[in-house]
Amino acid sequence: EQNTTDLETVVPLNVFSVTADNVYITPGIDHVVTCSISGLSAAATITFKNYNGDAITDTQIVDDGASSFNNSGGVQTATLTLKPDIIKDIPKPTSTYKCIVQSIKY
Repeated sequence: EQNTTDLETVVPLNVFSVTADNVYITPGIDHVVTCSISGLSAAATITFKNYNGDAITDTQIVDDGASSFNNSGGVQTATLTLKPDIIKDIPKPTSTYKCIVQSIKY
């Protein structure tokens, strides 16, 4: 029989909340997908991925919200603008775009 000691390590848990709005697409007009992150203590890295899982890097249609980060409220909002030429190439009505959030601080 061995003498065991319980060890406990306190680890800070930094949780943030991500809210993305559903967007129903109408051909021929721009649509904005919004991804809001709250509970942040520093601006986060936010990216969008298309229905194929490819990162969308075009800064003309993606705003990561870092410049509008509100430190006092811990909120950052990123947007993806789906333009008509992008919308026409979406393969099916249930295609999913993803908002990916990575903490810069943790």
